[in-house]
Amino acid sequence: GDRAVEGGFNVAQVAAFVGYSMDDLLGPSRDRALAPSRRIAMYLCRELTPLSLPQIGKHFGGRDHTTVMNAERRIRKDLAERKSLFHQVSELTNRIKQAAMQ
Repeated sequence: GDRAVEGGFNVAQVAAFVGYSMDDLLGPSRDRALAPSRRIAMYLCRELTPLSLPQIGKHFGGRDHTTVMNAERRIRKDLAERKSLFHQVSELTNRIKQAAMQ
């Protein structure tokens, strides 16, 4: 089935957009290549859902809420410094919002 998160936000959409499977993103893997995509997914959960930091951490392989906080801080910094990432994340945010309204 589709593992959607409360609030019309769908982690599968993030996974598709960032090019990883749900199991990759939500699993315990410490793969370096996966980390930026997972950070973006966590950031989007913060932006688009009412979920708390601990709840988001639980969704992402049972991570600690501080991991989610750090991910969010890093993404904000990256977004400010990297235009391409900013556009990518904005585009993804819009797509998810539109899909939620369907």
